[in-house]
Amino acid sequence: MRFTIYIDESGESGISRVRDGPKPGASPYFVVGAAVLQPATEIHARKVIEEFRNEIGKTSWKHATELGHPEKVYFSRLLSALPARFFAVVSNKSTLGEYKKRIDDDAQKFYNKCILYLLERICTYLGAQGATEKDLRVVLEERNHDYDRMLRYLTKVKSNPIYAESRSLSILNPFAISTRRKGE
Repeated sequence: MRFTIYIDESGESGISRVRDGPKPGASPYFVVGAAVLQPATEIHARKVIEEFRNEIGKTSWKHATELGHPEKVYFSRLLSALPARFFAVVSNKSTLGEYKKRIDDDAQKFYNKCILYLLERICTYLGAQGATEKDLRVVLEERNHDYDRMLRYLTKVKSNPIYAESRSLSILNPFAISTRRKGE
């Protein structure tokens, strides 16, 4: 039983200056979402996406911001019909409070924590399905990020889980995490 976990984000991970009305800064929310696919579903999903692109006449489409509301709704319905699982972590940055100070407003640490939360949820689900460390592959959208730091963080949490949720990472091999440029 093999699974590929595709992860993408929306919003900026910056937390030192957050946009508030006319005040400039990073987006007030940061979202990381994942699609969990088995190999046959992955092939089918690629076909569904290609057909969607052709149908709407936007063959180079990469961002949801390039879609109108009816196209987003239609695409969501197409995805909901796939035999796949979807997960997301939504962070309202105005609720970070003391955590922001504890990490010195470090956007890299904030991103890593959001990825950790997302992977904990996914691994809890997949662990209950009988998945093992050999079954998981994680693909992140490439961005300006210190991935070595993230892998060290995930390895540390996996090897010494303080919170019960982190024990689910026992089925995650941090070295099975790779990146791809948008559109690959």
